[in-house]
Amino acid sequence: MRDILQRLLRPADPVRLFCTVSELLPSGRYLVTDDQGRRITVDGDAGYLPGEQVIVQAGRITRRGSRPPVRKTYRV
Repeated sequence: MRDILQRLLRPADPVRLFCTVSELLPSGRYLVTDDQGRRITVDGDAGYLPGEQVIVQAGRITRRGSRPPVRKTYRV
């Protein structure tokens, strides 16, 4: 019972988006495009260039990276 209550009351983890940098904006902001084609303005601290793949959480670029490939498993 206690475990159930802790899971319900614990804040959810921030959603992780896999995006591509589209444009550099003034004052350390970037315009990024996610996997579904949505364009989002986010903050970032390092110098990211257009075309780089980044991971965004809570409106901020956390690091460079891309979505890991999906591996299919076949059972015979």
